[in-house]
Amino acid sequence: MEFKTQLHEFFQWRKDVSKSIEMYCDWRDRYGLNDAESSERLLTYLRHFYLFKSLIYNSH
Repeated sequence: MEFKTQLHEFFQWRKDVSKSIEMYCDWRDRYGLNDAESSERLLTYLRHFYLFKSLIYNSH
C-alpha cells in the first residue's frame, strides 16, 4: 500500500476515533453519567463485558 494512502487512512481513523469519543462524552452528559461513581460503574461493566467476551471466544 502506498504511503500516501496509509497516511490518509490513518487520518481518517483518527478523525473517526475523535468523533466517537465526542459522541461518548455527549451521551454521558445527556444521561448524567459524568460523575466519578458513574465512571467507575461503566468501567466495571466494560471489564465484565470483555471478560465474558474473551471467555466465549476462547472456549471454542
